Amino acid sequence: MRIFAGRHKLTYPMLLAGSTEEGDLQRKLPQLVNCGAYPTTLFIGRDGLVKRIHAGFEGKATGERHTRLVREYEDLIKDLLAGKEV
Repeated sequence: MRIFAGRHKLTYPMLLAGSTEEGDLQRKLPQLVNCGAYPTTLFIGRDGLVKRIHAGFEGKATGERHTRLVREYEDLIKDLLAGKEV
């Protein structure tokens, strides 16, 4: 994550809380008991509450879906950093 954050000049806090190891996610984040997709991204507002959850990933090979996801992530993150309700 440090390499990814550095490459993309990300300055907001990130947390790596799990792995693909069986049961790891349930031990660290029991609130996500039935979440089986990897990666799972939790977007947290300035108030500390989870505002959005996205499970899975759409890489560049998915074309327009990837472009749309990146745009949605960027817009959501900008809104969260600005303290907007999402």
